[in-house]
Amino acid sequence: RWHENINVLNNIFEDTLSFGVRAYAWKNFKVDGNRFINCLAGINVRTNMTSDPADTLNELGTQTNASQICDNFSVSGNFFKGGGNAGRFIEVYGETTGRNFDGEINFNIIKGTAVSVNHGLYIVFSDDMSLYGNQIIGINGTTSVNAITITESNDCNASMNKIRDIKGNGIHATTCEFLTLGINNIKRVGVNSIYVASNSKGIVINGNNLTGCNGSAGGAGNNYIRITSTVERVTITGNNCRNYSSTHVATVAMELTSTVTEVSRSGNIFKGMTVVDASVGGSVPADLT
Repeated sequence: RWHENINVLNNIFEDTLSFGVRAYAWKNFKVDGNRFINCLAGINVRTNMTSDPADTLNELGTQTNASQICDNFSVSGNFFKGGGNAGRFIEVYGETTGRNFDGEINFNIIKGTAVSVNHGLYIVFSDDMSLYGNQIIGINGTTSVNAITITESNDCNASMNKIRDIKGNGIHATTCEFLTLGINNIKRVGVNSIYVASNSKGIVINGNNLTGCNGSAGGAGNNYIRITSTVERVTITGNNCRNYSSTHVATVAMELTSTVTEVSRSGNIFKGMTVVDASVGGSVPADLT
């Protein structure tokens, strides 16, 4: 059973102790145009949790031991200032037995502060998501906290996002299929600008401007584009990478390990840096290094 046809529009949430909005088992909804000021967490979109037996009963009261699909929603045009101490700014979280589908997470502005120690956008078990035109600034915490994290999610598109001053990765994707990361502007990140790993396939990385990575690692091997751990069918084209000052510097612009296969790359600019490409079965017409 769902909560359906809900609009949460143009509200102000301030100093909440958890999520300002929790869309639990919702479908056909909008959470748009709201302001979140110093909230410990922002917006949570969640399918039914299978860990709670009361939430896996069907409309007849029969126990299914499964979650359910939630779909057709928008989380867009929201503004976040500060907060993020105790939870993510925008979290879209499904389960293997109940995924999220057909969501738009677009044109949100996240401006973190020193206490903002959780992910900006966090997408799990969610398919056909659009992450477009978001601005994510000032995510702190540890190096495992990213501007955008996408995991166990398919057919998603993260494009035209502006990301800067992040302690962890700009975009981190794991166990994803048919993911597009295009025309993002990622500046001054602590680890990798774009990192794809762990049984992913059908990945397109194109047209990104990547300025300054490796800011948290003090010279350890982080890259503007890093792909590891069994990834196949990858297109890497037209990306522009450059170091920033002396604080965010990589010597290896891109690293592809030997577990990466079927890579086509061309037209990337890695000037002044090297590329480590141990991938198998790919094609490299021309990059500028």
